[in-house]
Amino acid sequence: MIGHIEHGSNFGGLFRYLLASDKGARIIGGNAAGETIDQLTQEFNNCADQRRTTTKPVKHFILSFAPEDGFVSDDLKQTLASFAIQRLGYIDNQYVVIDHQRQDPGHDWNHDHDHIHIVVNMITLDGQRVDDWQDKRRFEAIIRELEQEHQLTPVAPSRERNRKALTHGQVQKYKRELRDLRAGKQTEPPEIPISVKLQAAIDAASLDQPTMTIFIGRLQQLGIDVMPIVTETGRKRISYQMHGAKPFRGSKLHNGSFPKLISHRGIDLDLQRDKKAMDDAVNHQPVIIPSDQLIEWSQINLIPYLPSELPLEELEKETKAGQDLISQSLEPKDNQLMPELFSDVLNKQQEYTLIIAPIAQRWLQVNQTVSYQSKHHVIEYESGKLTIKDNQGNYQMMAVAVGTDQQNQTIWQSGNLPLNSPGLTQEDVERFTSSKMEKAIKEIEGKLNQATSQSSQPRRRRRR
Repeated sequence: MIGHIEHGSNFGGLFRYLLASDKGARIIGGNAAGETIDQLTQEFNNCADQRRTTTKPVKHFILSFAPEDGFVSDDLKQTLASFAIQRLGYIDNQYVVIDHQRQDPGHDWNHDHDHIHIVVNMITLDGQRVDDWQDKRRFEAIIRELEQEHQLTPVAPSRERNRKALTHGQVQKYKRELRDLRAGKQTEPPEIPISVKLQAAIDAASLDQPTMTIFIGRLQQLGIDVMPIVTETGRKRISYQMHGAKPFRGSKLHNGSFPKLISHRGIDLDLQRDKKAMDDAVNHQPVIIPSDQLIEWSQINLIPYLPSELPLEELEKETKAGQDLISQSLEPKDNQLMPELFSDVLNKQQEYTLIIAPIAQRWLQVNQTVSYQSKHHVIEYESGKLTIKDNQGNYQMMAVAVGTDQQNQTIWQSGNLPLNSPGLTQEDVERFTSSKMEKAIKEIEGKLNQATSQSSQPRRRRRR
């Protein structure tokens, strides 16, 4: 079973919703005398008015059974409801148990399980308010006890699941958009909640217990802005952001907080080694890692992260349409390709990098500088990283030095670019490999050699 608790101030509004004629609602238990919406509202309000300092006397419990439990009898539902609220301390309180049919017009998809609603007045019959501190945790413990006693299908509480569950609103919105897509009412695939994408990305990026630097670089590759912070007092925190949406604190994702990345996921943190990557990430700078350490969205299956009641599993088995929808939903809405998502683009970027990087390095060397701005590019070198930006400041190449060959020439490897970076083009290759470029380099090298030769010649002694 799954339990959910809501608080409120309006008994009338809640009873109007729960007892709406189109929900097949039935009162199957409780101690209230009223039977209609007006009668119950008046009865519960009269009791709550004894303690008007309590502005939210409405307590609404929802108890949902697992689909495997089938159709549950009214007697068992009433027994479970009565036991639960009494164990929570609502002994001298008004309460009513309402059963809903599975076909519910207030939802976008029919329920595949039984569920009941329990409305409780927090004000007792003698005007006292029940202490509801930690009701949610206690309610989950009671549910586990009832599952075992009545041999019902156990459902893990949210804090014990492998990932945080989607909200009811997120599930309903996804179902609605999927239904509209099938009916041809919309052309865009349903938008997968960002929390799902982040959770899947964190799981994939931490699977082999990498260093913090690799972990950050992988998430950046997936278009995720990571903000790992260690304060002067040693406190560690981290947040994640995608597509310019509101950042998610790590604690809002399963084992996504900074401490749990280390203790539960096994991320290897060395503050001295990883400080540069963490600082770059906080400053929204790219963290370049070897290409064989990168991961792509095409390697991540998001279907297991979506609620089981979504019909994507069936779609995937039949036509692979489910996975197609997942892939489409990851594409940017402005239809600009993200180079990091497509292996052919990555291969082409690596090919261009191997051609251009040695020439760009040579250009900086002959000009005796680590930063050079031309009409078309800005070339910079720092700590084994060679970057090229276009004249608008967008990154086109990020290369990392991974060693030297037998001729002592630097071996370059393409790094991951920030989201929506243009990357290198054939035009860039032609520009760097042109005879004009080669001639300019040789002219500068000739002047440098001449200057070096002159400076190395012994000075003639002046005659007196």
